[in-house]
Amino acid sequence: MNALARKLFDLGLLNAFTASGAFSPAASIAFYTAGTTTPITTYNAPTAGSANTNPVTANAYGRFDEIWITDGQSIKYIFTPYAGATTI
Repeated sequence: MNALARKLFDLGLLNAFTASGAFSPAASIAFYTAGTTTPITTYNAPTAGSANTNPVTANAYGRFDEIWITDGQSIKYIFTPYAGATTI
């Protein structure tokens, strides 16, 4: 078991939608070390149960499962709500 502390990357109640207003299961969030293009590992549980894919993708309803990051880690994330659109 990894002894590093984790904190929840809290999106609140976020749903991603396409430009036409439909749920966007293609939405994604890519995670990097702040100020770089170096990907970081995120987890699906505070105990670092399993690593998420990077980028993390939304489910069929445009929602993301829990995303846990290492506490104290400086991150940059790029949210892509649907193909061709990016929000930093």
